[in-house]
Amino acid sequence: MAIRPLSRVRRNVCALLLALLALSWGYFVFSFARDYRTIEQQSSNNLQTLATGFAAHVRQMLRVSDVLLLD
Repeated sequence: MAIRPLSRVRRNVCALLLALLALSWGYFVFSFARDYRTIEQQSSNNLQTLATGFAAHVRQMLRVSDVLLLD
């Protein structure tokens, strides 16, 4: 069985499909990296808020225990 060479049209279609595949993967990587950075930043902000709230709660509990010990 002889292998027929690709026609010019088929070669152009294959090249176009490969270019579209490369562009779609490039866009996927770009959007994934952007989403990852956004999620990382939001989780950092949420963790900071949680730590601040926990510190305020501990301070309040220490104040309450001080008042109870003074009485």
